[in-house]
Formats: sequence, C-alpha cells, structure tokens
Amino acid sequence: MSLVVYFWLAGVLLFSLIEWISATTIDTVWFAIGSFAAMLVALFTDNLTAQVVVFLIVSLISVLLLRPLVKKHINPHTVPTNADQLIGAAATVTQTVDNVKAVGQVKIKGQVWTARSEDDTVALEEGTLVTVVRLEGVKAIVRPASHAE
Repeated sequence: MSLVVYFWLAGVLLFSLIEWISATTIDTVWFAIGSFAAMLVALFTDNLTAQVVVFLIVSLISVLLLRPLVKKHINPHTVPTNADQLIGAAATVTQTVDNVKAVGQVKIKGQVWTARSEDDTVALEEGTLVTVVRLEGVKAIVRPASHAE
C-alpha cells in the first residue's frame, strides 16, 4: 500500500474529527467523503493528479447534492416557538398597515402584533382580512387573505 493511501485516510479522520468537534454545524464532512473517495482511488493508482481530482469532484458533488438535504433535516439555529403556530393563521388589520410609514397592527388569535405587508407597495386598510406569511422578530409579515396560498 502506498504512503498516499495513509495521507487520504488521515484526511478522512481529520475532517471527521473536525466535524465531530463542531457538532453544531455541518462543514467538513464533505471533505471527509472526498478524502475517502481519493483514498479508494489511491488503492488502485499512484497517480496523484487523479486522486486530487477525485477528491475535489466528490467533495463538490457532496456539498452541492447532500448539503441541502442535510440542512433541511438538521438546522441547529431553528428553535420552534409557540409563535410559529401563527404562520399561516388568519388575522384582521386593526391599524392600517403601511410599510412606507412603518405603521400597522393586526390581531392574530386574540393577540395584537405589529405588522408589515409582504409587498412593500401595498397598504392594508383597517378591517382587512390577512394571512400571516412569516414572523420577523416581533413583527408579523402579512398579505391579503385573498392571495393564493
């Protein structure tokens, strides 16, 4: 076995260790996968250029294809709260929502929230039925309920 095989094995172990230490993010596992692929190539050829190319291509493909899937299922920064239940809820405008003037309030499930329109060009008059699109801090971002969901 070539010494280069051990180099790639060390890469697998090092990138895996870094990933394990920084357990809250997923940053280096892609390079561990690339190192593993390069190690397999090193078992069959001493061509260092081929090994590096395989490392780079497999790492890139791992990032591009697997990262979105992993991020979808593991997001350490998202902490669900009771407020998340308000997303998609119906609300009534209690004070005209005007993004230009930075004013507006809506009543959502009995609670009054500061509100902004999803579309900056739209002013929502008092009494308008709206849907909560998202929450940004303590502001509800809303759109008219008649818009397609």
